[in-house]
Amino acid sequence: MVPPKIAWASIAGVLLLSLFLVWLYPSTQDLMPENPFWNGLQNFSREYAVEISEPKEGPGAPQATALITIPYAPYEDAELERIKQFILDGGTLAILDDFGQGNSLLKYLGLEARFSGSPMLDPLFNFKNAELPRVTHFEGRLKDKGLNSILLNRPSALLQVESTSVLARSSEASFIDSNGNGTWDRGEPLGPFPVAAEIAMGKGKIVLVSDAGILISGMIGRDDNYRFLQEALGLEGKQAIIDISHIPSSALERAKGELARLRRAVSGRYTVTALVLLSLALAFMPLWARQDKEDKNGRSRPTT
Repeated sequence: MVPPKIAWASIAGVLLLSLFLVWLYPSTQDLMPENPFWNGLQNFSREYAVEISEPKEGPGAPQATALITIPYAPYEDAELERIKQFILDGGTLAILDDFGQGNSLLKYLGLEARFSGSPMLDPLFNFKNAELPRVTHFEGRLKDKGLNSILLNRPSALLQVESTSVLARSSEASFIDSNGNGTWDRGEPLGPFPVAAEIAMGKGKIVLVSDAGILISGMIGRDDNYRFLQEALGLEGKQAIIDISHIPSSALERAKGELARLRRAVSGRYTVTALVLLSLALAFMPLWARQDKEDKNGRSRPTT
């Protein structure tokens, strides 16, 4: 039978090792800034020194801030009001959405524009297949920026957008695949469609992009995607903040988030030192117990 002290020390060691592995294991969640793989935002975050917005935190200094939200999870009323006030005070809100909760946010803000909610395909102007449409038509303030093309990743389209607000449009060959069968059927809307637009509100503005996938590392370096995002989202001279609180998180992401909060809470020099000493004590406890037992047995052993 394993002595209780050794059993508890083993459990503590396994727990510490598990936490250590969770901390070190890279994120694999879609659209997460810490994800270094093709489906993450690490490249974008590094390029623009992006800060991460925790749930229910509001950005400061609106006129110097571009808040990027990817709305896959619903917004609470208090969050919606904070976002609206942020725009009215001069902030830039960028909504990057394909099939998420973007329309609920637009409705709350009192805008008529909507995301189509169905994929926009382009069988003619694309990269490899119709789900990766290539956009070459730019309008408004992007018209003379020297952009040649951007590449989208299974985007939606923008509807009910005034022509004066449009920043980029798809080709005439594009269509909205309402029934999801991958081909155009009679009755499905034909392009061109707006895929990016800018709408003024109060002292600020709202930028709409009908594709969140343009941010991921596998897409950000394609065509002129980098420059498009910088120009369309107005990142030059502003602090970019990604709101990750509306992106569904995996169990690993939640665990890493809790560890990050714990780390911030115990980041003081003396606290870290105490934790290191405690970890070492737990690791060496079985050895100390064994040595103590041997010493006792040695002292009680009769000599000849």
